[in-house]
Amino acid sequence: MEEEKLFLSPVTELTKIFEAFNEGKRAPFVDKQFPASIESFTKNPERQALYKNLVWRRFSESIPPHDPITLFDDLNYNEITPGRLANFAFQSMIVILSGQPGVLPANFPDINDQSETVFAVWMNDGGQWRPIIVDDYFPYDPVARRWAFCSTEPNVDLWVLVLEKAFAKLYGSYDSLLKGHPAHYIHDLTGSPYDHYYFDDEENFWDFLTMLNSETSVVVAMNKDPDYLIETESCLEKKPSYSYEIVNQATIALGEKTQRLIQLSNVLDPNDWDGDWSVNSNLWTPELMEQLNPDGYPDDAFWISIEDFLRYYGVGFMFTIFEDHLYSSIRLRHPKSRNYSLVLMHVPGEEGGHGFFKISQRDIRHFDKEKNMTKYEYSTVRMMFGLVDPNTLKIEKFFSGIHDKGRDCEIEIDLEPGDYLIYIEVDWQNNYSRELCLSKIEIKGD
Repeated sequence: MEEEKLFLSPVTELTKIFEAFNEGKRAPFVDKQFPASIESFTKNPERQALYKNLVWRRFSESIPPHDPITLFDDLNYNEITPGRLANFAFQSMIVILSGQPGVLPANFPDINDQSETVFAVWMNDGGQWRPIIVDDYFPYDPVARRWAFCSTEPNVDLWVLVLEKAFAKLYGSYDSLLKGHPAHYIHDLTGSPYDHYYFDDEENFWDFLTMLNSETSVVVAMNKDPDYLIETESCLEKKPSYSYEIVNQATIALGEKTQRLIQLSNVLDPNDWDGDWSVNSNLWTPELMEQLNPDGYPDDAFWISIEDFLRYYGVGFMFTIFEDHLYSSIRLRHPKSRNYSLVLMHVPGEEGGHGFFKISQRDIRHFDKEKNMTKYEYSTVRMMFGLVDPNTLKIEKFFSGIHDKGRDCEIEIDLEPGDYLIYIEVDWQNNYSRELCLSKIEIKGD
């Protein structure tokens, strides 16, 4: 079996990179892996004309001399400004994670403070945590006289520029950010478990929202557009759309009847809805406005009836953020002659453990279809857990497993103490990559 254990050593790994830079002549860092060139905008020659009027500009040379350069002046999603790149999934991810206290800053290690021209962002790349290193060259629009893509207002904070460039480097170009799923972007920054949903029944969806743990679970809605089907992850060239966080739900009295309302938020596109219960709807009475909007109708959110929500926004995903958890992973590679792996795992203690197990495949954007490649597809995976005798490896008891297809396939499971044999099988759809990563999120305290 060909496998590679992955041990995180953030201090050692990042320190070596920054020490090598600081031991030199302290000349501005230049990232040769992701250079300031047209190829970093797009790998497709047919699209290069779309970026020909943009230039690369150093952030360190764009501010007055002696002004301090900081990644975070104030992490406020209301200051995020979209640019010329219509990467709606990425922009929505920034807004959603900006509202989760402490999440985004955790991806920027303190070692970033040692330099003004080299920066690091921790990302979960295919199930493995690693730092993405970038310099401070960013796309600039000389006509508009502003940073060309996503930035902050009044263009003084670095974090959005660095984060967007790190994702562009991870997936090969800025053009690659026009594709992708917002759940994947959030996973790449948090490693958090996520699940897709598709609801058309009011009672089931209301119960779904009511039973969630609002302290850890975040529910995101997307436009139920016929040109964009959320369940087809491989179909990345559909019509893009912003995503909306579900921030509130309420049941109000309308005479002898009741009405269920849902509040959606996205500061980048707050006025998307103009139907019943929108800001200009004539259904609002002074009493209802005081009940649901005591400080006035919000600028970055809107209300919608559950009927209209399920008609237009009834697809989306939910992700969970755990502050106290232990993340571990192992990378597996299958030769062409084999499509399965066996992993031996020990669960210590007297009570066992609770957590999430996930199989991650390489993201579709890592494979450039312009290089005479046929279409890359995510493969179907199967994973089963068997409690075994540690001496004979004879299976004594089977636990739950998964049979799924997608970039990240995961299962939440409770395991009793003991030794386990994990069987992982993949029906590989192609041979461009036969690599996967098994990761575990152990919820501490459970």
